[in-house]
Amino acid sequence: FYKALIQLRTTLQAFQVTKLGLTCSQLSPNVLGIKREHHQQLAFLVMNFNPQEVTLQFPLTGHWQKRLDSAETQWLGKGSTVPFEIKETFNATLQPHNLIVFQQTLP
Repeated sequence: FYKALIQLRTTLQAFQVTKLGLTCSQLSPNVLGIKREHHQQLAFLVMNFNPQEVTLQFPLTGHWQKRLDSAETQWLGKGSTVPFEIKETFNATLQPHNLIVFQQTLP
């Protein structure tokens, strides 16, 4: 999982910045949302630090693609309820200690 996360850091321009273009917000208790922007490329990370599942509304508008989800079975997770493509705000359940990376895509 960490190798895939490091690879995303080198391939997504939005991760190749410092504190500029960085916005953090608390989406729920112990759930952090981080938006990264660089050269018109957007990435959004959601981190659930809770030891239990959390259901929340994702604050994404536009077209987004899930790039990495620690709850997927390939990472020995229980499986994800978060869709691969997102075109509007939606509700989903985050697994305990879950990290999800989204990248904004063109419609």
